[in-house]
This record gives sequence, C-alpha cells and structure tokens, in this order.
Amino acid sequence: MTKTANQIFRAEYGTGKNFMTPDVLERELLDGGAYELSQGRGIEGERIWGVTVIHVLPDGSTKRSGTDLSKMFHSRSKARQYINDLVSEGVALNA
Repeated sequence: MTKTANQIFRAEYGTGKNFMTPDVLERELLDGGAYELSQGRGIEGERIWGVTVIHVLPDGSTKRSGTDLSKMFHSRSKARQYINDLVSEGVALNA
C-alpha cells in the first residue's frame, strides 16, 4: 500500500509542528518520499518558508532528511523553485 504525504509526515513527526514554520501549506509525494511546504515567522518577525523532506525507505519506514534536503527560505517563490528542482531532478531519496 502506498502512503500519502500526510501519512508519511505523521509517521515521522506525529501531530507535531515545526516551531519556526508551523503553518503547513502543502504536502506532496516525491519519488522515494514526501515534502512539506510550510510558513512561519523568523526570529526578527520576518516571514519565512520551510521545505521539509522525508525519505521512505524500501521497508516502508521513514527517515528525516535532516539538513541535506530540508531548507528554509526568505521567499515563497524560492521555496517553490527548490521544490520544482527536487521534482525535476528526480531526487533519489532512497539512496
């Protein structure tokens, strides 16, 4: 059974939210995992966007990508471009 992006995030994080970018805008599947685009406020009150990536391993378990693929941005358009790049490059998350 293929998991949805929401199921993948719940498996890894439960119902917890990122304290810097708690407002989830979207979650979608990637080849070998899922991503989340969220927004929040930086430490100086500026608007920030986060892209979180989770790997789904061959056995179905999940693994946070840590700092290698998850990133923070100061504009939504740059976050969107990063997501588009992940998708177009066909990032091999299971590697």
